[in-house]
Amino acid sequence: MKIFLDTNVLFSAIMSDKGAAFALISLIKKGKICGITSDICLKELKRIEDKLKFKVNVDQFLKSFNIKILKLKEIKPKFEVSFYVKDQDDAHVIQGAIESESEYLVTFNMKDFYADVIYNAFHIKVLTQGMMLQTLRQIGVYE
Repeated sequence: MKIFLDTNVLFSAIMSDKGAAFALISLIKKGKICGITSDICLKELKRIEDKLKFKVNVDQFLKSFNIKILKLKEIKPKFEVSFYVKDQDDAHVIQGAIESESEYLVTFNMKDFYADVIYNAFHIKVLTQGMMLQTLRQIGVYE
């Protein structure tokens, strides 16, 4: 099962080892699910790291949790994906989920995505990290 992680989920997991985001990436580390983010999300996370001076190195953190980094092939013009996102700055997130062939897009900012439209077009479910854990619990991957 592939899940695409938005920057805000990774940020949350870095900031606290408690909560749904950290539980989710812990499942990735255990090999229960495949976690993917993009090079653009990584750049966003590193900008935050520079500002906030994280206690951990972002690259080492992602590597230690086996989170794959997808290099987006070619950044699509925002108008090509604007039908799927409310915030045009999140266009790369849906592009990453599509290119990685993920089944799920996990984000804290559900309001920024047209989840029904995304599901109907690409069969990608947009969920919060808590909703993702509930889904994994229902199929027996998370207890």
